[in-house]
Amino acid sequence: MVLKMIGAEPKKLELQEGLQQGQIKKMELRQTLNTGFTYIDIFINLQGDKGEIKASYPAPKPNEGISMGSLLGDLVSRFTGTQIIKGKEYDLEYILLDKPCQFLVLKNKQGYYDVLRESVKPIGIL
Repeated sequence: MVLKMIGAEPKKLELQEGLQQGQIKKMELRQTLNTGFTYIDIFINLQGDKGEIKASYPAPKPNEGISMGSLLGDLVSRFTGTQIIKGKEYDLEYILLDKPCQFLVLKNKQGYYDVLRESVKPIGIL
């Protein structure tokens, strides 16, 4: 199999800064090669078929769990409506996948939009 591809410009979303809504459709675990850090990437389909946007959360180190005060722990807490309990197991796919959410986006210097990770929350929870 020969895989030949043509280079293209990255797709830029046409959004406005501020509050956006969507639905979490996919999650992936990603490890960076140069730093060795692991992230959980959540992919959100934007309301109105405007595209997809990603928010990345640092994953806990092996043999460590999520905790309040971490970006991932606080995200899980917002979607469960409860504090993280030591020793309790949390199924992130069950908690997050297919859930409608709202979040803030800001345009960065390169003209792309970044999700303010601390703002991702289920719709209807203030």
